[in-house]
Amino acid sequence: VCCRCPTAVATVAYWPLLLLPPLLPLLLQSWPLSRLSSEGVALFKLAAAPDGGLLRDVVIKFFLPNRPLPFHALSQGDIVLVSRGDPLSDSHEAVVVDYSSRWIRLALNATAAAAVAAAGRAAAWRLDLFANTISH
Repeated sequence: VCCRCPTAVATVAYWPLLLLPPLLPLLLQSWPLSRLSSEGVALFKLAAAPDGGLLRDVVIKFFLPNRPLPFHALSQGDIVLVSRGDPLSDSHEAVVVDYSSRWIRLALNATAAAAVAAAGRAAAWRLDLFANTISH
């Protein structure tokens, strides 16, 4: 990688995000919620609604009712942890299918999707960046 490449500079600037899987417990325990949000590695207080299927998975749309989503670093192919509280103790893994300024759609396995649906649309969900499945 050429050191004059803008993507190299951006990658170096966000090197902690590249190391998330091994550092996730440390980051989630040590960073306050405001820092997780401002760094774009977590979204909070999201509503959820079923939005179709993708092969064996169920697609769930997460959104903030009547508002756009705040800044986030989640993108297509990212693995995220879906939880209603502490993502380290009770969470489900999901993959980002697509997103817009108002919603983010995740593919969850049937068991995780059933847990999200059982909680109802009014539940406050949390999404935390975990890893990326796309190789560059």
